Amino acid sequence: MHIVIGQSFFMSWKVLGMQMIDNLKLIKHSIKVAFLSYILAQQMNLSKKQCKNIFIAGLLHDVGKLKLNQSILNKKCKLSEKEYEYIKLHVNLGVQILKKYKISESIYKIVEQHHESNDGTGYPNGLKKDRILVEARILRIADVYDALTSNSSYRKKYTKKQAIRIMKDDEII
Repeated sequence: MHIVIGQSFFMSWKVLGMQMIDNLKLIKHSIKVAFLSYILAQQMNLSKKQCKNIFIAGLLHDVGKLKLNQSILNKKCKLSEKEYEYIKLHVNLGVQILKKYKISESIYKIVEQHHESNDGTGYPNGLKKDRILVEARILRIADVYDALTSNSSYRKKYTKKQAIRIMKDDEII
């Protein structure tokens, strides 16, 4: 695992460069999502390659947010519908960045699908469960869990128990 993690960090920093240094919150979130995704993938007996890919995708899943207006991204109150639609662009922007740096399709597809929902209401492509990669479903769980159990610019963090209840109610898990 140590070699996988070391190589993954190197590759991720090559893509991100120094852009993320000013956004320590995003770095922390990405690292937590990467590790949680990796552990979940191992628990589900995914292959070593799938586990490595999900770890790398976890590190890079929000790279597109670097291209967004940070004042909207870090807004202290609820986003308007227009602002929410703007934030959703981070997925396609991230995929564009990953393709530019020649990140493998198996990794950027996980990133591309990490906001898809089993019922087809997710974004950017409205995929349903059977069309969503298992790695992307795992990444979504880790992403939502970390978002709920971390303080945000507009609310206090939930407890682990509250986060799991919210995720069950929203059919994320």
